Formats: sequence, structure tokens, C-alpha cells
Amino acid sequence: DYTFTPNAGAAGLGAGLKVTDSFSVTVSDGHGGTATAQVGVNITGSNDGPVVNTVVGGTGDESITSANTVVTGHIGASDVDVGDTLSYTVASGGTHHGTLAVNANGDFTFTAQDSNWHGTDSFTVAVADGHGGSVNQTVNITVNAQADAATINAADASLSSQGSVSTTISSSDAFFEGDARNDVITGSSGNDLIYGDTSDGSISATVVLDIKATAVSGESVSSITLSNVPGDAVLNHGVQNADGTWTLTQGDLTGLTMTSSSGMGGDINIAVTTMDGTSTHVTTDTMNVSFAGGFNDTITGGAGADTMYGGAGNDVFKVEGTTAGVGDIYDGGSGSDTILGGTGNDTFYVNSNLTNVHSIEVIDGGAGTNVLQGGSGNDNLDFSGMTLKNITSIDAGAGNDTITGSAGADNIQAGAGDDTVIAIGGHTAGDVYDGGTGTDTLNVDLDPSQYTQAVRTELMSFASFAADSANAGKPFTFNSLGGLKVTNFEQLRVTVDGDDVDLNHPPEVHDVTHSYSGNHADGTVHAVDLDHDTLSYSFGTNANGSPITSLATAHGTVTIDSSTGDYHFTATDPNYKGTDQFNVTVKDGMGGSVSQKVTLDFNPGDDATVVSGPTVLDGTTEDTQVFIRADQLLANATDVDNTLHVTNLSATDAGGHTVGTFVAATDAQGHEGFAFNPNANFGGDVTINYDVVTDTGIATHTSGSLHVEAVADAATLDVSIGATGASTAHMGNDSRVLTMYVNDANTGGSAGFDLMLGSTNLGHFTVGKTSNYSTLSTTLSQANHDLLLGGADLKIVSTTSSQDLKVDKIVMDGVTFQAEGAAIGGSVTYGYSSRTGIASERLNYSGDSLTFDMDSQVTHTASGYHVDITGNLTDTDGSEHLSYHIDALASGATLTYGTNGVGTEGTLVHNTDGSYDFNVDASHYDGAVSLNLNVAQGTSGFDVHVTAVSAASSNLDTASVLDAAHCDGAVGGGSSLPGVTLVGNAGNDLLNGTSGDDLLLGGKGGADYHYSGGSHGGHCGDIVASSTNDVINGGDGNDVIFGDAKLANGQIMVTGAGNDILDGGAGNDTIHGGGGNDTIHGGSGDDIMFGDQGADTFLFDFGFGHDVVDGGRSSTWTDTIDMTHDTQIASVSIEGVSGWAVSVDTQGHHVAQAINPAAHDANGTVVVTNHDGSHDTIEFHNVEKISW
Repeated sequence: DYTFTPNAGAAGLGAGLKVTDSFSVTVSDGHGGTATAQVGVNITGSNDGPVVNTVVGGTGDESITSANTVVTGHIGASDVDVGDTLSYTVASGGTHHGTLAVNANGDFTFTAQDSNWHGTDSFTVAVADGHGGSVNQTVNITVNAQADAATINAADASLSSQGSVSTTISSSDAFFEGDARNDVITGSSGNDLIYGDTSDGSISATVVLDIKATAVSGESVSSITLSNVPGDAVLNHGVQNADGTWTLTQGDLTGLTMTSSSGMGGDINIAVTTMDGTSTHVTTDTMNVSFAGGFNDTITGGAGADTMYGGAGNDVFKVEGTTAGVGDIYDGGSGSDTILGGTGNDTFYVNSNLTNVHSIEVIDGGAGTNVLQGGSGNDNLDFSGMTLKNITSIDAGAGNDTITGSAGADNIQAGAGDDTVIAIGGHTAGDVYDGGTGTDTLNVDLDPSQYTQAVRTELMSFASFAADSANAGKPFTFNSLGGLKVTNFEQLRVTVDGDDVDLNHPPEVHDVTHSYSGNHADGTVHAVDLDHDTLSYSFGTNANGSPITSLATAHGTVTIDSSTGDYHFTATDPNYKGTDQFNVTVKDGMGGSVSQKVTLDFNPGDDATVVSGPTVLDGTTEDTQVFIRADQLLANATDVDNTLHVTNLSATDAGGHTVGTFVAATDAQGHEGFAFNPNANFGGDVTINYDVVTDTGIATHTSGSLHVEAVADAATLDVSIGATGASTAHMGNDSRVLTMYVNDANTGGSAGFDLMLGSTNLGHFTVGKTSNYSTLSTTLSQANHDLLLGGADLKIVSTTSSQDLKVDKIVMDGVTFQAEGAAIGGSVTYGYSSRTGIASERLNYSGDSLTFDMDSQVTHTASGYHVDITGNLTDTDGSEHLSYHIDALASGATLTYGTNGVGTEGTLVHNTDGSYDFNVDASHYDGAVSLNLNVAQGTSGFDVHVTAVSAASSNLDTASVLDAAHCDGAVGGGSSLPGVTLVGNAGNDLLNGTSGDDLLLGGKGGADYHYSGGSHGGHCGDIVASSTNDVINGGDGNDVIFGDAKLANGQIMVTGAGNDILDGGAGNDTIHGGGGNDTIHGGSGDDIMFGDQGADTFLFDFGFGHDVVDGGRSSTWTDTIDMTHDTQIASVSIEGVSGWAVSVDTQGHHVAQAINPAAHDANGTVVVTNHDGSHDTIEFHNVEKISW
């Protein structure tokens, strides 16, 4: 038996379709025998039903147009049977809100029953394969609500639709006011006061806003918003929002009005929001609101003197007849307002300055002969801002009137009086003006573009016309001003932009030129005309009025070009010498002219001045005036025709610089000439430049020369001598307060003692036993203080036997003197070499004493001197140089200058006669120099003579000035070292050495003193810490510097452990840091530096030389050689060390240091190679770290 299972491919076999498949079967008998047969299988297909895989779509929004809502989607179905075609059928029946249609590929379309339905619906769709297989699928439809646009009807609104009202005032002298409508008001026969609007101006106008807003069926209007409503307008319904908009309901639209007090209208925006479910839609529209149709009043005053106010709007004031307007006042208010005549002959009465006509834009006479009538006074009638229609004439009446017409064609009758009629350019076309009787002025007012040459010409013609009395009563027509016709005007005024202008400016002659050749002269008369008129030139006119262009003069004839002004003159005598003249008349053709006299000067026989060469003049000396006679300057100049003069003198050196001034003068003998004053301190050759001038002004340039001999000027000089040594008192202030720290060693009483200063008892004191030392103070008198500073000792003497006195210390002038030792009897003197370990001294018996040697002062008496010279040249122009001659020195006395004989201010020269010369280097000398003076021991005092010598460079002329200063000598003994010894106090001192070989000690610290190690291997010992952080600068010279040391009995004692900053400066220095963490800088020169106790830093700059460094031997601190400030290092070699490593720190510096304790206190050599190829070396001992 076998079972055959078709594979998946057979599933697509349609109903009734058949296919054949086969396979081989082999049968075995288990003994090697087999038989194989082919088995065939027939497969018949069956029908498989369709399957719906997906349904997409079916959801949409409600239509917002008139078209029905449509929603689409797709049914995704399939059938495994190959060749089956699917069909889709919508099941009938049920209640639906529309129809569903499905096409052959499964796309479906739902069409709602109308455009406004929204909600859900569902349909059943059968999917069949045509072979009996089918499946039903539910299709769900969802239509979301969508609000539709509203329908807005909003007609434009205007005030004119509000209608008008007519009123006739029956009672005379009545008061009446209209409203915002278009009022028609007729006054009575009395003096009425009529307002077209309200009398207080607080009118308001109301218009009806006809707005309708509806939603489609099934939807609602949720809100209505009006925006762009004028700021002063108010609606009678709705709510005004903060932003100026208004929110209304549909109900608010019924009877809606807008009221305005200003008459401002415009477009109002309407926004209607409709709602369908939760969906909203905003529909907009615009309507226009206008108040232009209102406020347009018509007012007739009638008889009487009426006052009429039009107010807002375009108002009309009616005047009929020749008397109704008498005394009336018109005020048009805002808008375009008109005074309107009737059908007959009307007269409009106006006051001066039109004070009875306010805000009137138009005066229209209507039919008939109409007159604008002024008063009998001096009226100013300006109609330029109005439009005049149908006005026959403007009659100014009697008086001196000023009338300005309108832009139209005006007929102005000025009448009697001295009147002025203003004709405005551009407004005169068709105008007719009659000045009437009196002296009348026509004022033509133009802008610059209207003031043309044609207008100017006609204006000048009229000026001539008006000036001729024969033309009285005759008209003059201005063609260039639009045909303006004027009569009876006697004067003319022309203004441009309101400024008076002259119609014509006469020509102006600016220049007359001449050129001569033999007996001929040619030239030109140059003239200009501000009016740009064409000029003509002549010698006047003949009897016929014709211009003369050829003329016989006194000595010749001359012709002139009438258009250019060029003239040509010929003298009758070919050798004429002298002058001639003629007059030239220049005319502008417009009545302006000017006359110019032309003078010619002939000198054809004048021979030229002859100068044979420069003159050599007598010289002078520096800063000395010299008189130069004029005949000396003219010695090489001749002129056969003229007397010669000298002018334009100047004095220059070879470089062209001015080196003096000239003053015209006369000497004692009456010779004319010039005093020449050379510039201060000038010396050298001078070129005198000058002109030789004839009587006729012809100049010939020449020159002369002279020499100014240089003279040296005495320099300024001041000389002083100071001792290089110094005396330094340890007790450096003058408080004179002495404080003792004492106690009683026993209880039950008090210890007493006397305080002695030398043999002077300063007082008796007692002290009882306390837990701490008591402080007893006394103030020394000035005399006793001087004794103390002079070396007197302080002594404390016990006066009691039963009580023991304990003495800790005394403090004088801020300096502490410590008592240290065991209990003693008898008298003990403590100086600075006391013992350690005990904080006080105990005096057991009466008479026991303790003496304090204050060692208050150290004086270095064996020092050199310095000669300080201050001086300057008084001649500072660089023509002189300065030197100093020093002599009269004592035997054995010597001078030195600078460092090792080198300085910048100049050079010191030792002469064979024992004197010295110091030659100043002007490029570095600042006015002072100091020289070192060394005197032999035993030398008495003497005076040093210094002579300042100023020498002129050009001729070596000299001037000298002498000064002297006293030197005290060296009688008291001492060394010849030209330096100072400075000893600091117990505090933090700043010591600055000189350029000599100095001894600088930082000052005393604690009570133990040790010499510096200095053995490059020995321990420094323990140094009592003391706050003596000193700053010491050695300066130049071979200095010895101790950071913590003092002088005691002539010995240098290391005294403390301050953190000192020590700088040797230039020279071969020896520096001891002492205790503390010191910073030591050897400077230039070959220096030896000891750090001693503490973590010391040795600083090196470029060119430090060949130095020796000892950091001090100990495993408890790190001594550092710091070369990071040396920017010229090319390479560094460290020799003789082991157990060290090199790294780079965060600043990029190389750091070589011991990496284990055994490598501390290293000895070796540092070799530095610089960028310039030079080398510096450091021999070091007891160093732990090197950086560069």
C-alpha cells in the first residue's frame, strides 16, 4: 500500500481539471533479487473559495460644497485556483445613508445621500469565484463632520441713505443747529446764528449695518467678528475686544448700527465661524461704511448780518442779491465748502484778511454779474487758496489794499488808495488787474523755474512802461505770464520764492590785462554779468548813439572788439616812453553799464639790469648781528636807466635751511641797509638770496655770501661728592619705648629690680608671679635713647633675695633681644652669642644682674666715594660736544667709571699728568654721570676740580666752566673697596648694592649663629627659624651676599632661616641663601651660590657664565636649578649624575630630577649650548632637580 500527497502546486488546480504524476517503486527479496515498476497517479482538481485579505479606505470628510460626499476604498481578495475570476456584489436591503458601488478589481465608492450627512454606515459585499465559491465581507463607512462656509450678505452702508431735513427759521435773530444729516437751513431776516451741525462740534452719525450671516442646514453660526472698525466708532450690539475687534451673535445682527463722532469710515472686515459637530469653518467678507453722504448742509442766511457754521461735510452757503451778504460770516468747517450765488447779480462781501470767510474752498457767483467786494479800509484779500467761479470782478474798494487772486482768471479792481496786487506765477492766465487811483504796485511772485529770460525781459519792459507818466491809464499785457493785462500801476516789485530780486545787475570789470611789444600794447578788458546778459565793449557812443570802437588817444590810437573786449593800441612814436590811457564802456543790453579806465605804461628804452655775479660780504660770529649796507649788496649790479633797490632777502645754509633774519636799518653814517641776525647758536657759511629791483618794479634775482664763525657756549655744571659707604642702625625707629617680659619665680610675694642704662638708673620695678610673663614698659628720654644708640648697655639688677626674678626678653624699637640660659648667680652679660635650649634667665639673689649688649649700630667707615657730575650744553643744535676735565685729585686717588671700566654715557680717559677726561656720548648721555672715586688710606680731605668743556665742531672753539666739590678723604682707615656694607634689621629688608664690590647681609634672626656650609658636602646644621624674608640686589661689582646674616665682632654670622630673594647682578658674586626656601639669581659673571638649609631655587638667564651651585646637603628638601627663563638654549647636557630621569611638564619644560632617594644631593656639571654657539656651564653640588 502507498499514500500519495500532492504538493502545494496542486492547490491551484481548478475544479474538474486533471494532471498525472508518477514515481518508480523497486521490490527486493532480501537475497539480492529486485524488480522495479513505474506507478502512475491521476490528480483531479476541486474548487477552492475566494479569500478576503484586506479592506482599506472607507473613511473621509463631509463635503463642504454642494456636491454629495464621496468616500472610496478597496477590497483585497484572492483565490488559489488558477484562472478563477472574482466578482463583487453589494447585498441589497437594509437602511443606508447612501449607495456603495464596487468595480471588478475591488475598488469601492460610497456616495452619501447629500452633501451635509456625516456619520457611519456599513454594507455587505459578496465576493464569488464563478465556480460556486464565495465569501461575504462587511465594508464599514465613516464620514467625518466638516463645517461648511457661511452665507454672508453685507451691503455697503452710507450716511446719505439717512436722508435730509429742511428748516426755515421764522423768528429774527434766531439760533439754530442742525445734525449729522444733510440739512437745508434758511435764515430769517434778522441776524441769525446758524450751525449746519451741532454748535459744540460733538456731532455723531449713525448708520445701519445690514449684515446677514447663515449656516447650511444642520450646521450653526457660532460667532461673528467685525474688525477694522474705526477707533471712535461704537456698535450698539456685541462685545468690543481688547484688540479693537467686535464679537457678535446672529441675534446681534438684527438692528445693528454703528455710531461715529468723527465721520471716519472705511472697509470693515467680517468673519463668520460656522460649526458642524466639532468642525469649524471661518468665512470672510468686507463691507464699506461711509459718512460722506452726511453733514452736507445748505445754509441761506437771508437778510441781516448772519453767522453761519457749516461744520463737517461739503457745505454750501447761498447768497442772493447785492445786499443779503452784508455783514455775513461764513465758516465752512471740514470738507469742501462753497459760497454760492444765485441767478442774478450777486455781491459777496469780504473783510480784510478774509476774517469773515473761514475754511471756504470755492466762491461761485452763479449766473449774473457777480462781485467780490472788499471794505473801505486797508484790506488784505488773498484768494490764492480758493477757487473762484463766475466772479466778474474783485473790487477791493477804498483804502490801501493788498489783493492776491485765485488760480483762475481774475478781474481785480484795486480802487482808490495805494494798492498792491500780487500776481502769483502760474495763476495769472486770463487775469486783468486795474490799480485804480493812487500809487499802485504790481507784485509778481515767481518760483525759480518761472523766472525765465522771457519773463525778465517783459518785466523790465513793464518797469520802463510804468515809469513813463505818458502811459497812465494804458494797459500792458504780459505774454510770458499767460496774457496778464494790467492798468494803472505805477510801481513794480518782483519776488522769487518770496525774496526781492533786481531785474538787472550792471556788468562788473574783474581784470584788465596788458602785453607790450615795441610801441604796441595788446590786452583784454575782462567783465562778467550776474544776469548772464550778452556784453558789448566800446569807447562810448557817438552823436547818433552808435558805439565807438576806434579812438585816437593822446599818444596813439586804439581799437576794441565790441564782443570780446580785446583791444589793440599803437603809439604814434615808435620809441614812445611814457603812459597813455582810455576809457572802455561795458554794456549788458538791458540798461546796465560800467566804465573802466585802461592805463598803459611804455618804457621801450629801459635796458635790463646787469648783475655780474654774487657778492662777498663781511662775516660775523655766532649769535652776533652784522649790518650789511645796501650798496654792498648792489656792488655787482648796474642799470643805466633806473635806480636799483634790494628786496626779498633770505639767508640759507648749504642744505637750504633758513639760518637768520633781516631787518631794514640805517647805520650811524646814514647808510641804508639790513641788520642780519643769525639764528641762535648757528655757525657756518650763509647764502644771502635777494632781488635787485628797478623803479618800474622789474626784479633780477642774485645772491651773496658771508661766514658766521662758530663760538662755543659755556655749559651748565654742578658737581657733588658723596661717600659710597653707609651706616645702618639695627634699631631703625625712634619710638623710644622699651618693654620687658619678666616674672616672679616664687609665690607669696613680688620680685623687684632696677633697670640701668650704663650708669643711669632708669627706675625700680616689681613683678608678682603670674601664669605668663608680665610686660613692664618705660619710655626713654631722647637723651637716654641717644645713649642707647651710641652703644650704652641695658642692665637688669635684682634687688630682692627672697624672690627670684625670671627675665625672658626685652623689646626695643621693635627689635627683640632674647635672654637664654640656665639659673645663674652673679653678673652675666649676654650679647648675640648666647646659648640655646632655655627660654629665660633667672636671677636668684639680690645684686644678680643681666646685661643686654644691644649692638645697635654697625658702621662701614672704609668706603670709596662717588663724584656726581650734572651738566648740559646750552647750544643744543648739535654743533658742539661736551667733555669734563677732572683734576686736583689727592695723591693715590683714582677714578673709575661703569662696570669694569665700561659704561654708556661716555668714556673715561686717565691722563699722564694724573688728571682725567670724561668724553660724553651724546646719544646716551642724559645730563648726569657718576664716577667712582677711590682714595688711599690716610688721605686727608681735598677738593676735586671739574671743568665742563664745550667745543664747537666746526672750528674747535671752546668754552669752559669750573666747579669744585670736597672729598673727606680716608683718614679713619678702612679698605679701599669702592662698595658698601649694608646690614638688614630683624625684619624683612630690601637692600640694594652699588656698582662697587658690596657686602650685603640680610640681618639678624634667631639667637643661634652658624657659618655657612660651603664645603659642598657638609651639613648646614640647624638654624633657628626667623621671619627675615629679605630681598637683596647686589648690582654691579663682585658682591658678597648673605640672605640671613649679621656682623658680630667683625665676623659674618648666619642668623636665621628666611625665604630670601637674592640677586647678584653683574660681576663675580658669592651668594649664601642661609636657612629657608631661597630664590637665588647669580646674574652675569662667574658666580658661587650656596643654598644652605631649605628648598632653594637657582635662576639662570642667557649668558650666565661659569657658575658653581651648592644646594645644601639634606634629604629633606629639593634644590632646583631653573633655566626656563633662558630663551637662547639650543641644547642641555647634564654630566656626572645617575638615578635621574627626564620628563616634560604641562608647560612644555624639560625636567631632570632624582627618581630615588639615593640620587638626592647629586653632584655634576650642566653644559648649555646657546643658539649663537656660545656655552655656559654650572658646576653643581647637592642638587635634586634641573629644569629648562
